[in-house]
Amino acid sequence: MVVRYHEASLTLRDPEYAGLRMDADEYLALPPDGFRYELIDGVVVMSPGASFGHNRIATLIAHWIQSYLDSNPIGEIVHETDVRLADDLVYRPDLSYVSNAHAALITNLIEGPPDLIVEVVSRHNRPLDVRTKRRDYERFGVREYWIIDPADKTLTFLRLVNGQYVEIQPESDAFASEAIPGFRLNLAPIRTKFER
Repeated sequence: MVVRYHEASLTLRDPEYAGLRMDADEYLALPPDGFRYELIDGVVVMSPGASFGHNRIATLIAHWIQSYLDSNPIGEIVHETDVRLADDLVYRPDLSYVSNAHAALITNLIEGPPDLIVEVVSRHNRPLDVRTKRRDYERFGVREYWIIDPADKTLTFLRLVNGQYVEIQPESDAFASEAIPGFRLNLAPIRTKFER
């Protein structure tokens, strides 16, 4: 059998929405065009696709948290779900955790600050994850923000204390979360997944 492709179907499309200015309601109503976006200060910004290594680390962390929550049903962990923080700000973190106490935030997205956000840093997205999102998550009251940077081989754990992020050093080779009470993140297996 011979499969024929129409020449037009082989052309790469440009992102339809990148650079457009709109509010969160307009942004969330956009039909999918095959690209990943976030809304930052009312501007639609294209977010590059994650690499295999990036997804592997995010999936590993999500698996551990979900395993803990299966035995301790105190909240929900979700992967790449829109988080609406304001009328001009919608992020799509790698992982978001919402405690049962804040379950009302969950609709078909998360309407407000989750208890915990995890971002695995991409090389081309580092300033956004490390500076811009850090400031926004702090400003809107995300209790913990974990920044996993495979290229720099660093794990940064920020906790909201009196309205400001404080970097918390892990104990030995584990990080004890306050956002997910009783959960300890084992760091050694994550470090083995870092880029060589």
